[in-house]
Amino acid sequence: MGKRVYRRITDGLVEAARDFGEGATTVIWDIDAPGLHVRIGKRRITWSFQREHAIRGKRGTTFKRLGYFPIMKVVGARKKALIEAGHVASGNVIAGRKSAAKFSVAIDRYIQRTRVRGKSEDWSKDIKSLKNTHLKDFLNWTLPELSAAPNVVNDWHLRITDDNGLYIANQAARVLRAIYNRERKLDPNLPANNPCSAVEFNPEQRSQKGMSFADFPKWKRKWDAIKSPSRQAFQLANLLTGLRPGELARLKWSDVFPLNPETGKRMPRSFIVRDAKARNDFYPPLSSAICRALQMARDARSEDDESEWVFPGRTSGSHITSYDDDGLPAYGKMNRHVWRTVAADLKIDELICEFCQGHVPKGMSRGYVLKLTLASGQAMREAQRKVSRRVVTLLGIKL
Repeated sequence: MGKRVYRRITDGLVEAARDFGEGATTVIWDIDAPGLHVRIGKRRITWSFQREHAIRGKRGTTFKRLGYFPIMKVVGARKKALIEAGHVASGNVIAGRKSAAKFSVAIDRYIQRTRVRGKSEDWSKDIKSLKNTHLKDFLNWTLPELSAAPNVVNDWHLRITDDNGLYIANQAARVLRAIYNRERKLDPNLPANNPCSAVEFNPEQRSQKGMSFADFPKWKRKWDAIKSPSRQAFQLANLLTGLRPGELARLKWSDVFPLNPETGKRMPRSFIVRDAKARNDFYPPLSSAICRALQMARDARSEDDESEWVFPGRTSGSHITSYDDDGLPAYGKMNRHVWRTVAADLKIDELICEFCQGHVPKGMSRGYVLKLTLASGQAMREAQRKVSRRVVTLLGIKL
């Protein structure tokens, strides 16, 4: 148990307690600003406010973390404590440390909300993964505590940047920010300051990596060395279609030769990609080479495998989730750039390329894009055939 004393707090007193505390945790309560206290621990010195209150006959405690010494001096801490005391006096209280919602509860609510909004299952899985890795540092924190510690959150973002890279750190911070903003809509008494207010997001540039035409023979050699026929089929289909790997991985056999939404009849030379990045469904055409890649996936299945997925995962009832490079010079999203490079070399219309890859051009609605896609079916099929023929020729294979 740490010592608890009441004094008129000064900056010098806090420094002395830190320097001569001999490692013990000390809590000093200020006699000039009731409710204000400073906790001097081994690693941090924290200003906090705590007062009991009674609203409509129900007793409770208001607790708020105000900041950290020496960033916040005693004068600033007293001003914030007086503001909080005014909130208590007026009945506009913030949940106490014991009753305030924890971040772990908030993140579960957010995951549930993403399902209601129709976000893809992969999006929920990504947030769950962050919860179990980078966001786990804050699971036991209350939301008011998070709001009062922007410097801690900033240090956390910098640490993830050093350990895991620019993009992962930004993604984790964006999710944290979105969760807190969502909770503020549910509880207007939460502090207005977002925990990520001090975070300076890392500059991001979209990857433009692809593969030169001279690298196609190398791709073929590495592809021949892949031991799994199913992964061979997936990598080849990914290269031929230029789809995002997650979109291709979710392809079901029932979505190959799908129904035309306008006529209700089968579309024999296309397949449907559902719930793409733009939250739309689109209909890429099938070339004979792509059909052969899908046939390879069918041939790779055992006789008793009745999976609905074209590229089933190792776990029963799931699709492939690992998009490893398999030693290939181009894989995953890089294949989108390869596809566009080949299409550009063939002088294929830019808008047709957009439709083939499921982009929603700026200024167009998803419904209008669907109509244009269906109307452009012949042009898209011809473009897909040209790209597939060029890719197969560059690889030096016959399909």
